[in-house]
Amino acid sequence: MPSSQRIASVSGPWSSTVTWGGAAVPTAGQTVVINNGITVTVDVAAVCLSLTINTGNATSVVTINGTNSLNITNAVNN
Repeated sequence: MPSSQRIASVSGPWSSTVTWGGAAVPTAGQTVVINNGITVTVDVAAVCLSLTINTGNATSVVTINGTNSLNITNAVNN
């Protein structure tokens, strides 16, 4: 059974498994966590259940390129 959560462990594109620690990219039924200091670039039509951006002493960023989109079904938390 796939994990219900995906954590961005390094900065990179949403579409890259490397961004998600080698796991599959997030799907509509998964929560997404972007850790402190990580930048994720949405380079596809992305989806997730919820999005949490963990902040601390570094900036965390989500950038949506061009005509791409990020569809979040539930909450966005910071």
